[in-house]
Amino acid sequence: MVINMNTIHSLPIIHTTDYIVLGGGLKELAACIHLARCHKKVLLLTKKTFLLEDICDRAWSVPIHPDRIKKKAEEVCYRYGIEILYQVTPLDIVRYENYSYLRIGSKAGICGIKCSDIIDGYSNRTSINNNCFYMHILDGAKICQKKLIQDPKLRTEYEISLVPGAYEEHHSLLEIRINGNRNDKSLVLWKEHCLEIFRWLKQNRAGFENAKPGRFAGTMYSSDYNYKREYKKGIEMAKLPEGNHSKPIAYYPSKKEVISIEEEPVAYNAELNLRGYDLIAAPDLSIRSLKHYDVVVVGGGTAGAMAALHAARNGLKTILLEMNHELGGTSTVGGVSTYWFGNRYRDVEEIDQRLDEIYQYYSIERKTGIWSKYDDWNPGMKSMLLEKLCLNAGVTIEYDAISCAVLRKKKYGRVTGVIAATEEGLCCYKGSYIVDATGDGDIASFAGAKSFYGSERDYATYWASLAQYPSPANYKNNFSSSLIVSDPFDYTRFIRIARLRGNTMYDHGTYVSPRESRHIQGKQVINLKDIVTYRTYEDGIYTCFSNYDPKGKVNADLVYAGVLPPQIEIQIPLRALLPVGENGEIMGGIVIAGKAISCTHNAFPSIRMQPDLMHQGTVIGILLSEAIKNRKDLLALNMGNLRRLIIETTGDPLTLPNHSMSLKEAVWCASYHDRTQWVDLEFTKKVTTPERSLQIMTADSEKIVPLLRKRFADCLNKEETLNVRRLAKYLLWHGDALGVKIMIQSILHELKSTKGLPERKGCTTCTQLLPDHGVMPEMVYELNLLAWSSNQEIMEPFALILDRLKNGARDYVDIRKGIYHYIEAFPYVAERTGNKEFIPMLITLSKFEEFEEVLQNYSCHSLLTERLQYLLLSIYRAMARCAAAEGYQGLIQMLSIDSLPVSASACKELITLTGENYGLCTQHWMQWLKNNSCCLLPKLIKEKIW
Repeated sequence: MVINMNTIHSLPIIHTTDYIVLGGGLKELAACIHLARCHKKVLLLTKKTFLLEDICDRAWSVPIHPDRIKKKAEEVCYRYGIEILYQVTPLDIVRYENYSYLRIGSKAGICGIKCSDIIDGYSNRTSINNNCFYMHILDGAKICQKKLIQDPKLRTEYEISLVPGAYEEHHSLLEIRINGNRNDKSLVLWKEHCLEIFRWLKQNRAGFENAKPGRFAGTMYSSDYNYKREYKKGIEMAKLPEGNHSKPIAYYPSKKEVISIEEEPVAYNAELNLRGYDLIAAPDLSIRSLKHYDVVVVGGGTAGAMAALHAARNGLKTILLEMNHELGGTSTVGGVSTYWFGNRYRDVEEIDQRLDEIYQYYSIERKTGIWSKYDDWNPGMKSMLLEKLCLNAGVTIEYDAISCAVLRKKKYGRVTGVIAATEEGLCCYKGSYIVDATGDGDIASFAGAKSFYGSERDYATYWASLAQYPSPANYKNNFSSSLIVSDPFDYTRFIRIARLRGNTMYDHGTYVSPRESRHIQGKQVINLKDIVTYRTYEDGIYTCFSNYDPKGKVNADLVYAGVLPPQIEIQIPLRALLPVGENGEIMGGIVIAGKAISCTHNAFPSIRMQPDLMHQGTVIGILLSEAIKNRKDLLALNMGNLRRLIIETTGDPLTLPNHSMSLKEAVWCASYHDRTQWVDLEFTKKVTTPERSLQIMTADSEKIVPLLRKRFADCLNKEETLNVRRLAKYLLWHGDALGVKIMIQSILHELKSTKGLPERKGCTTCTQLLPDHGVMPEMVYELNLLAWSSNQEIMEPFALILDRLKNGARDYVDIRKGIYHYIEAFPYVAERTGNKEFIPMLITLSKFEEFEEVLQNYSCHSLLTERLQYLLLSIYRAMARCAAAEGYQGLIQMLSIDSLPVSASACKELITLTGENYGLCTQHWMQWLKNNSCCLLPKLIKEKIW
């Protein structure tokens, strides 16, 4: 069990260094290099997710390639041993036992760094030029040097120029400039003016007839820049005597608000405890100001922007805290500017149609998608629309706000506010309700809600992304590895590795977009069984629609048995959005919006689509309006009235199909034709009839096994061979080995009649690098079903397969070969049967050369590395569960892997098996193994995972 600690009062010291340098510009990098050359340990902290922002975020007269510069800067840091932490905000300096500690805020909550001295590059940096704004243009006229555009028809208050771009010769940057400073933080007008000028260029300037708008480049640094002078400043800054550097005290102006004695600031973080950091007692945070609202929405992404919009439209005083300077989250700054499945009710249709009006008004073409012409969008235009709608509705938007703690009632634990680092300082935003729309459950986690990260068994999540941009306009799918967002060093590790992928990229994104991270536990936890049985709820408040789309490793037994679920509608209950504390009771004052709702790892792939999360945000805004106006908690409201209001407002019918047949009828109609996979289905189709195979496999075993046995005997007598095999699989799934010998004979026959290993024959639509989607060779599904048998004869096929794996080519890329899943079948069956004959087989697998390489973190940016690490983890886990000391040794060895999700998963398994908790300390775990190696016991998996 990982201990959940309040990082405000027990400050975890995540690093010790000689110098901390604040800021990621050239000047700060120069200071770091100088200090490193003087043999000092240096940590570079920046609020950004890349280095040399003062070079990359600048419109140069000579074009530069941003991605190459960012990579080069990280390479230099690596060469000099300079540590980096991305997207952290300095808060204050704490003195403890004659040492200085910089307290920082981030998605990890509050952390401390022990240091001798601090160099604050933020205090005297050239600021962003707020009177300029830029937009990329592709396929326009060739621009060789900065060119001023003048025409009587254009707005006279702007100076308009075209600047050459770095992507190719027809790439340029549109620059608009005003005299004086712009005080308005909103970017809506800037973007609208850019689009107006873009339309004018297409209509009036030769060479721009076929031009396309790229991303908005936003505000940039002034073009007046001397890099030699900046570098020299950095050296001079580093040469100051210790103690004479400026301190980041600007974050704490003299004014300090007093928090009510009935409330307390907290920032819990369970994941930080994995590394066994030292803790120090820290003073309370100094709050710059207290601000009061009806609703505080944290996170302006897919769900959060809609929640804020509809809360404000329903009369609530609403503030939206956003860590970026754009709304839209994954759909905009995250680079995923395309819909994939999801229902589009009236609230989503409004956004789609209004965005289409912008396209039409500015004469911009858009391509038609799979479902409609609304499927794709320009990220900047969508963020512009969301911001404009929110502002018009009366939402207050606070950009660049890093929420790092919460305020809650001491007695009942009700969440009453959010503490965020902003340009103004550290502010507390109090509200009747807090909406955690961070996508990662940060706020609920800070408040102490029950949660798990990724999978219930380990920290394996579906892949995350740092957007890849082959051009200034186009996004390339890059969901390829995982991270733990609440660990600052792992967050930085992920960014650095992600940037190494895609050597031909023009740029990478500035926002880490995890497909999955935390699941905040509510009173109702949705699992895969709920989804495939079309479960409905009295408090069902919105409906999702998706295919089963696990981009990463599933662990559902249903999938391992050969079921790839259909694209269906799913109902979500209100109780899945209301976090519970460690006592299992609803915390109060907080609602989860976005993808961190209460569900299992295996249910998650079907309920994460952008249109569904937008709709979810709308529904939350409506519900909060009713709760606050009626002065009631959400669950105290009349659910019938609420559901009618949602139906009337959004058009969501809040109903699901219910046409299931009786179990007897399902069994007696069962045949080898029963469909178990739907990956070949057209994307536009919905499965509205409960499938026979799913009804049989989700049924209560005690009720259905007698029926299956009777039907099996009948088919056996009639010599219906194919039906017998299908029924044998159903029986084995339910733990009855009546037909297991028939299955083994069938497997052996196919193996002996095939050279190599049988490949997948079925559809592989949309399948990416394995283990994504659970798409396996058909034989592997049959092997996996043997996990539910204790028959000794199951070992014969595995012996044949191991021999072919050892002596054949192991191609992990070819999806149809399915080598990954052939290997995985060994640990899957072993840790459920406990058969000791698996142990030498697993040891042999673990010594394959590819596993030796990933243990050493070689080729860490390869897409295969983390996948193979998880595969090796499953091998070691199975050995350990079969009571083999080699399994424990392997798990302990994996604690040193750089990827925290992998090493933390090994740690979690050790904790589960032993009841001890030594974090990632290999020395303590090895001592435990030395003391207990003679009394290891099998610990098998007997319950099915949904």
